[in-house]
Amino acid sequence: MKKFAKLVIRFRFPLLVGIVILTIFFAYQLTKVKIDSDILNYLPQDDPVVVLFREIGEKFGGNSLAIIALETQDVFNPGTLARIDTITSRFQALPEISQVLSLTDILDIKKIPDGIEVGKLIPRGRIPQDHEELQKLRDYALSKEMYRDNLVSSNGRIALIIARIREGSSKTEIAEKMKEIVQATKGDEKIYYSGIPFQMVFRTDIITRDLGTLMPLVSLLVVLVLYLSFRSIRGVFLPLATVLISTIWVLGIMTWMKIDLTIVSAAIPVLLIAIGSAYGIHLISRYKEDAENQEDKLDCIRQSTADITLPIIMAAVTTLIGFLTFLFSYLSMIKEFGVFASLGVFLAMVLSLIFIPVVLSFLPSWKPRLNTKDQHVTWVTRLMDLLAGQILVHEKLILLGGVLVLVAAIVLIPRLHREVNMVEYFKQDSEIRQAEDMMERDFGGSIPVQILVQGDIKDPLVLKQMYTFEKYLRTLPDINNPQSVADLIVELNEQMNDRHTIPDTREGVANLWVFIDGNKIMEQLVADNNTHAQIQAKIGTVSSTRIIAVVDSINQYLDMNVPQKLFRLNLAALTDSIRVKVQKHRLSQVAQMILFDAKYHGVSQLDSNLVLSVLRTVDSPAVQHLDLQEIDTISQILTAYFQSDAADIIIDDNSVIQRVVSGLAPLFTESIPTEDQIASVLSQQVPASMYIGDPEAIEYLSIALRRIIAEGRRQVIVNSQIDKITELTPGISSTELLAFRKDIQGDIWTLVEDYASLPLDQVPSAEFSGLSIDNQVELTTRQTGMPIIFKNLDLNILKSQIFSLLAAIVFVFLLLTFRFRSLIGGLISITPITATILCNFILMAILDIPLDTVSVLIGSVAVGIGVDYTIHFLTRFQKEFQSGKSEKEALRVTLETAGKAILINASSVMMGFLVLIFGNIVPMQRFGYLLAFTMVTSALGAITLLPALILVTRARFIGEFDWAVQNISRRINGFKSFGNIKNNFTKSEHKDK
Repeated sequence: MKKFAKLVIRFRFPLLVGIVILTIFFAYQLTKVKIDSDILNYLPQDDPVVVLFREIGEKFGGNSLAIIALETQDVFNPGTLARIDTITSRFQALPEISQVLSLTDILDIKKIPDGIEVGKLIPRGRIPQDHEELQKLRDYALSKEMYRDNLVSSNGRIALIIARIREGSSKTEIAEKMKEIVQATKGDEKIYYSGIPFQMVFRTDIITRDLGTLMPLVSLLVVLVLYLSFRSIRGVFLPLATVLISTIWVLGIMTWMKIDLTIVSAAIPVLLIAIGSAYGIHLISRYKEDAENQEDKLDCIRQSTADITLPIIMAAVTTLIGFLTFLFSYLSMIKEFGVFASLGVFLAMVLSLIFIPVVLSFLPSWKPRLNTKDQHVTWVTRLMDLLAGQILVHEKLILLGGVLVLVAAIVLIPRLHREVNMVEYFKQDSEIRQAEDMMERDFGGSIPVQILVQGDIKDPLVLKQMYTFEKYLRTLPDINNPQSVADLIVELNEQMNDRHTIPDTREGVANLWVFIDGNKIMEQLVADNNTHAQIQAKIGTVSSTRIIAVVDSINQYLDMNVPQKLFRLNLAALTDSIRVKVQKHRLSQVAQMILFDAKYHGVSQLDSNLVLSVLRTVDSPAVQHLDLQEIDTISQILTAYFQSDAADIIIDDNSVIQRVVSGLAPLFTESIPTEDQIASVLSQQVPASMYIGDPEAIEYLSIALRRIIAEGRRQVIVNSQIDKITELTPGISSTELLAFRKDIQGDIWTLVEDYASLPLDQVPSAEFSGLSIDNQVELTTRQTGMPIIFKNLDLNILKSQIFSLLAAIVFVFLLLTFRFRSLIGGLISITPITATILCNFILMAILDIPLDTVSVLIGSVAVGIGVDYTIHFLTRFQKEFQSGKSEKEALRVTLETAGKAILINASSVMMGFLVLIFGNIVPMQRFGYLLAFTMVTSALGAITLLPALILVTRARFIGEFDWAVQNISRRINGFKSFGNIKNNFTKSEHKDK
């Protein structure tokens, strides 16, 4: 170390010039610094979850939703709708946006006299102007689930414009453009910006602002601490200049390597200023101490540098170890933080050992201030004397305090929870947080849940599985507004055929699909020639615990309830015994769907056994035999058919129609009549003159009537089952009852369809061999979206915390064991910092502070930084004790020298970390005061718990203790007052001199 110190002084001119040149070069690089606030870029890009998420984005026009909300007294007014239309049109002109949904550009399915009409809710350029039309539009929009709580709030006060950003586009840049477009439009509406892209914009703004305010603030506080400690300009300037230069270098290197700042690495400047000043403080402190007894300036600098180099290197290496353990983290942003924070610490160490001695060599010798010694005694000696005396007397009591910390940790640490949702990073009163709270309150959230479905999406069995899964999603407490192409098919079927369900045949689906094929909305619902589809929903919570619970529930359902292979079975081709088995499976599926619907509509007490008992009667004679009211219902349907232009035979005589219907009634009372039976009635009741020239008219009419009768029987049977189910739900509101009846109508209709399905594992090959199985349907489902990414983050945060913390402690233990050449020395050395870490977790548990992507760093950082105090204390204590001083004298001197430097450094670092509480990112605020707390506890541990351990264990790595003399001395001193202890110290001091 002496050779190193000599070389520094010898080459001080070129070293100083080199430092200046490098600083200018890296300072220029800072003009190109960029900030990356996209959480996806923080993750390993080869992670299967990330790969699938990006794949979904590419297939369906993007995963990121940028949401604009307009709030006013009633959005259904010409001005607000016109503004929505203008914004929508301008968003659609941006190439980075794949789709825009709003009240003025959204699919609408309406029933009309001749069938259905698929168009827009508000046709382009035809915004209603008069009050009556606006009221009709309002009532209609709020009556449809497709719009209510999806595009407009249920009270009509807030309307959304939802833009889907293409995969690969810069989310922050497009979000900024969108803000400019909105701000360029005129209106009195309150504007909210929500969704991941706008969160990124706000995070970037916050990071930029915080860098501009926190760095000067931390520098000012460090200046204050340094001045109060050294009372000199060089004592302030040199440590501060060192860390500022190292900060410029490390940020310049990051920019030069084209590595953007992240929400975590943005803290590096503050950390370096707070941490890096320690090395300069220790060197200046040692130089000041040596300058009082040495006249030659350069010799003094060389000697101080040589003496302090090894402790500074050891302290820096332990800090490097703490940061480098983040290389094992799951998150790339934490890995980058670990690498460049380590680099910054290394640079601060090197500059402290080079830059400070070089500059000191050009400055006049350090001149002690008058009465410095007396002030030294006043401010430090008495405090350290008191502390030394208390440690000598109460060392076992101090160790007992350490044991109590361990007990408290065992009790409280299990209460810690984790948080990974970055919405929580914003302050409660911030603009983006208010927007997210509004979205959660009025629209069920802004974070999308996505499920990828692979298979033949136009197959009814696949669509039925999707729709059933959506029913399940609605029962989850934090999931809202699930949607997929299956919903559109159900809506079309309801408008066309009065059935709130998926048709059971491919032909039935195809007849409806044609209405929406090619529509813009289909781009976000199906892809790859209808072989991929996604189910989307919104999650209405920012709590990671609840988000993860939802993810687990979804995965469990997909694993246990969605088969990968299904067989479609034509019931007419099955034997009675096999049909019973198939119907049993179908009954259980329908009962499950009804229970899902009941839970969604607030009927949580519905008994599944009672539901099954009702459903089992669907094939019973009592249900199959129609009552007079049901017969009359079908008769009216038949009458309406004969009176329409659709009938194959035009009967313009109502009396003939009446006779035909009356003749058919006995046939369909018990079952569906055959075509021959119907033809017989027609031949008897319809005059031949009505179908002269068309001998096949009776045959065609018989086929049509059989279909109508079959559908009519099914409908009245389904309605009777609906009535019985709703009798089991007393207390449900009239509004919910109507919605509940609508939902279960589709469920129960499944029981009267011609086709059924069975999962492959429930098809007994022996019984089904030789049967006509129409086809086999395969499908796979995988969950994706931000919630499952949050789950991955949560899992890996815990792993990162455990591994990085253990790695840091183990590496530091090995290093200290090697440094002091003692296993006991290593164990004693890591005890104070271990207690510090436990205290940190205890405080987090008490204050309900979660483990997140930032607080997970605290443990390893505290190990790396806090162990410095242990190293400085042990190094000085060992030196003083081995020089022949008694343990109490060695303790006094150590506390007055190294102890002082530890307190100064801890105060400086603590103040530096506390600056983070003035930032705008909530986890960084917590990171600041928790690290400040760990600095206090680690410093106190180094000057109390550590000497207590040494005194109790009489550790030989410190030196040889005289057991007999020391024990007697300590017992005598134990009965003395503080005044006597002080006198003994004073006498000992004069005697040594």
